[in-house]
Amino acid sequence: MPHTCLTVTRHGIWLIGLRPEALIKEPDRESFAAAAKVALACGWRNMVAARWCEHAFADHEER
Repeated sequence: MPHTCLTVTRHGIWLIGLRPEALIKEPDRESFAAAAKVALACGWRNMVAARWCEHAFADHEER
């Protein structure tokens, strides 16, 4: 399931797309590109997080 979050940091506002790399398809790439344009227009930073270490979610519980 894809997730997008807006995060406020001391370095600015970030629009972050979260999706496992193996699940990213061509329509998703288009959506990420559109989100990047929106972020730029708003003066925000943008990134896509598609890879992370397996242990990062070792203590994560689904709700």
